[in-house]
Amino acid sequence: MIAVGREQKDRLLRWLISGALGLQVMMLSEALYVGSFFGIEPQFRLFFQWASLLLTAPVLVYSAHPFLASAWSDLKHRRLGMDVPVALGLWLAFVGSAWSTWTGRGEVYFDSIVIFVFLLLGARLLENAARRRALRDLELLERAAPALARRVRADGIEELVPSVELVAGDLVRVRPGEALPVDGLIESGLSTFDKALLTGDGAPIERGVKPAIARLADRVASRFSAAILLLTCVAAVSWWYVDPDRVLPVVLALLVVSCPCALALATPLALAATSGALAKRGLLVTRPQALESLSAAEIVVFDKTGTLTAGPPRLVAVLPRGDWARERVLAIAAGLERGSEHPLARAIIEAAAGAGAPATEIRNHPGRGVEGLIDGRRYGLGSPTFAFESLNAPVSVELLAGIPAGSTPVVLAREGEVVALLATEDTLRPGARELVASLRQAGKSVLMLSGDHPAAVMRIARELGGIDAEGSASPERKVARIRELAASGRSVAMIGDGINDAAALSAATVSIAVGSGACMAATAADAVLVSSRPQDLAFAFERATKTLRTIRLALGQALLYNVIFLPLAAFGWMPPWVAALGMSASSALVVLAASRLRIDGRRRSEPEPGAAIRTALVPA
Repeated sequence: MIAVGREQKDRLLRWLISGALGLQVMMLSEALYVGSFFGIEPQFRLFFQWASLLLTAPVLVYSAHPFLASAWSDLKHRRLGMDVPVALGLWLAFVGSAWSTWTGRGEVYFDSIVIFVFLLLGARLLENAARRRALRDLELLERAAPALARRVRADGIEELVPSVELVAGDLVRVRPGEALPVDGLIESGLSTFDKALLTGDGAPIERGVKPAIARLADRVASRFSAAILLLTCVAAVSWWYVDPDRVLPVVLALLVVSCPCALALATPLALAATSGALAKRGLLVTRPQALESLSAAEIVVFDKTGTLTAGPPRLVAVLPRGDWARERVLAIAAGLERGSEHPLARAIIEAAAGAGAPATEIRNHPGRGVEGLIDGRRYGLGSPTFAFESLNAPVSVELLAGIPAGSTPVVLAREGEVVALLATEDTLRPGARELVASLRQAGKSVLMLSGDHPAAVMRIARELGGIDAEGSASPERKVARIRELAASGRSVAMIGDGINDAAALSAATVSIAVGSGACMAATAADAVLVSSRPQDLAFAFERATKTLRTIRLALGQALLYNVIFLPLAAFGWMPPWVAALGMSASSALVVLAASRLRIDGRRRSEPEPGAAIRTALVPA
């Protein structure tokens, strides 16, 4: 952000200097134009030309330095960037005009030089302003989620503190799926960890890969520059035989009018503007190819809990077996879930009113359940399959029939016996139906994969409008299903929440982690939705499609512009200063089109997600 601001100020100063000196050059050029019609004394003509040369030199050396330096860098690395034709045109115009001034023969084009530099710097200022606004939006979102740690005080109470405030000897609780805030020794518990923030291992975040459409734009701009240089050489040779005095103005007009700025600016500006608009909505794009992939996605796969439904789920029934008391069941369940990141854990802990039984050797099984020792006996809490596989506690169909219809059964088991059944329900998030409807309207298929009980999953699927759904889907099953879809040649977008979805997010073509989930899910995703609002997901898909359409239209507009104006310049029907105006107008249209992507369309009554997030994360 600081670097962008410094660059903006530097280019603003160069632009102002080019404007101030260019105004003087234009006044002198006007006198020369008038003199060519009505006559002018040779000494005055010579004076005006030399004065123009001296005023243009600082514009070329200082104001145009960013273009010249960039062109030199491109040439040193044996590539043809968009600034190569710019630098060549400026130097040819200046050297040719200086030679005409020295010899007293031919035309001078100092006015074209200053106009070109002034307008091109203006276009770059608009570009930098668009980038700066996008980066500011992204910075606000990144600051909304500071690195915090759960420090356990001597009295056992947790407190959220910035990780940088931790000191040697502090006891820190790390929940399943969270990133380690510091290096240390494990004192209790058993789980898996995301160590990427400390060691670089685990699921690294990829950086610097450009989207395919960005690579296409770069290739087009490079090849276009080469074609223009070839066309310029052909035009120069042709005009040398027709009228040698017309060679320089034709060459200048070709190099100026064909400046591929619009081609090179279209993609990065559109992506930056859209990233800024999404950031204001609470969605942070972590990999640049995500926008293009979202637009091209044919199938959108959702997790249920915490993504389409509003977590945590409600505990609607506790059914103890035998002589087990409800309070004892909840105390044991809360003891096992203490410190868990799963939404169900919060519902159980709240129902137990903090009366959790002391548990040791807690082991978390992602997507299945949790187990641990209480009073020397091993207990497990999770799905019916988990109860049978881990604790040899079979759950009969008749037993499951006792829970409310459409709810999710959770089994509390102890070494071969079922202690109790718990039933949970969750409700749709506001805007979830509209999200599914908008995706279907855009021609995308929608599939829900959830580890919850099939009856509960199908109930939510019906409420969403009858989408395809699969229940009892383990993390491995989700990955396998996504790979099946991808193997059929279709692009798959995965949207999930929590540690259970990390592998599925990595397997999809493009993925979005809902920000309320665990850090492991976020590191595996191409984007993170901090706001957790379905309407912001709908906006992301819509804006991704609009961004790709804007890029293609901008590229088409730039190519059409060159198809029309290049022949005019090649045949000598366009003066260099008119070419400079045309080039700048083309670039300005691209910048303005990209800037429109920053408008997020949110109603004034809707809150900005970033503000709510910043408030929620401030430690009490």
